[in-house]
Amino acid sequence: MKKVLLLALCALIGMCSYQQTNAGNKKSFQKVNLNQLVTEGVPYVGKRIYITKSSGNNTIGVDGFNGFQYHAGDTIVLTAAQNPYSWAFFTGLDSVTIINEGGQVVLNWFDNGAITGGFQIDDCKHLHITGTGTPGIKYGFLITTPANRGVGVDVHGRSAWVEIDHCEMYNKNAGLWIKEEQADNGCQDSLSFPNWVLHDFKIHDLYIHNTSAEGMYLGSTAPNGFEGSQHPSVYCSNGRGDSLLPMRLGNFHIYNNIFDSISRGAIQISDADSGESEINNNQISNIGYEYNNQQANGIVLGGYTQAYVHDNVIWNTYASGIFSLGAGLVKIKRNKVNYTGFLDGHTSSGFANIEVDTRNTTNPSPGKPNPEFLTFIVKDNQLGSNTDCHIRVYNTYLTYNTDNLICNNTIIHTPNAATYAVASGIVYTTCSSQTSTIAFNENTANASASILNSSYLFPNPARDFVNIRLNNKTTGKIELNVYSATGGLLQSKTVNKNSDLLLETINVKSLSAGLYTLQILSDETKAYLKFIKQ
Repeated sequence: MKKVLLLALCALIGMCSYQQTNAGNKKSFQKVNLNQLVTEGVPYVGKRIYITKSSGNNTIGVDGFNGFQYHAGDTIVLTAAQNPYSWAFFTGLDSVTIINEGGQVVLNWFDNGAITGGFQIDDCKHLHITGTGTPGIKYGFLITTPANRGVGVDVHGRSAWVEIDHCEMYNKNAGLWIKEEQADNGCQDSLSFPNWVLHDFKIHDLYIHNTSAEGMYLGSTAPNGFEGSQHPSVYCSNGRGDSLLPMRLGNFHIYNNIFDSISRGAIQISDADSGESEINNNQISNIGYEYNNQQANGIVLGGYTQAYVHDNVIWNTYASGIFSLGAGLVKIKRNKVNYTGFLDGHTSSGFANIEVDTRNTTNPSPGKPNPEFLTFIVKDNQLGSNTDCHIRVYNTYLTYNTDNLICNNTIIHTPNAATYAVASGIVYTTCSSQTSTIAFNENTANASASILNSSYLFPNPARDFVNIRLNNKTTGKIELNVYSATGGLLQSKTVNKNSDLLLETINVKSLSAGLYTLQILSDETKAYLKFIKQ
């Protein structure tokens, strides 16, 4: 449905003209693979294709599926001499760069906001939007409207391997949207989970400020579909008795961006359960001017998301600085977070600098455990003023692994340890309780994430017996070793795992009450799970 509307709009505005330079290569245009770009033994040199905007409403429409001729490796150029543009639509492109030339290119609204201005990307792969076309201008694309309308860059469809950098987005509703909601695409199977993943995005060196909603809205906030009475009008069925779910995300890298004066959250990434997403070295300040403490976090990891969040500076958020609701392995390290719950004289009570919780993960991606458990590492962060404590861990769903770590977090400008509060039933380790024998090893946690996500102990706490459930592709001999809190080996058991699922019972009746570690050891890897003996 979206593609039909896009093509109709392109037809309405009239196909823009294309001027192709570097015409020494006489071969006709055709879309080819990058590794095929050799013509008569000479490597292909990409052309610069200059785009002329529509004279009627300043729009650009480029459709790689229908009529636009190009080679992979070409560059589409928007010139500042044609300012201002309004919307720039790109669909069906593969292995193309879009760049500014001759100064800062401005994308603004048209016809009093009927066209709100920005980039729309649909079904594109290996696409690079970069504002680095003019030396001395850091943000070569300026995307703005007078009244906070529209989205700066909007990515949909079966898109992947996209890079977006060196753009300024000012006075928009949101800076970026990268997601595919079923309500937006007419409930198409091909655009639903698990039939495609929006994956491998690099988003960096953007300046996003003064938005009326989110800075970046990445993925659906309802990866399990709209639950209960929430938005029932957009809940759709594919006719087979099951609900179509929005696309998942994977392998996002978000770095070196500046966010300021954002009405809702700065970075919101949800359902990113493929690979490991990374969010680092971003500057985030003055977040939450809607004064809605449910929509005012610096960085939010939504349901299913596994990510590494590090070296960000986050100042003045109306809600938490970093809020993780993810699954898998979540690492939060070396961030500076201050003035949480405080924004321009307004105070929002009950918010920690860093918060961790869980969400329903009973619709996992293929090959992942059901439900998907969480391992969190909160380490080496510098934390400041807040309206709760420095770190708080909730247990909405008790789907935590037992190898969690809270370690070496300090209060800004002091050597003092940060305060933290962890809900009952969640097992975690602190630096002071580590031993040389069973020390927490972050590299092991990374390497063993698949085992940790596919294993859990129950009941936990235990009295007489503890059961381990291991569901993954590892087969062969598995050693199950029980260690005391001081690192002494107490029990050892070797079992043969001949299928994906192993269910084994360990007798712990003779153990004293306390905290113990179960080591899972195979020829391929090792992992640690903790349990409490009552």
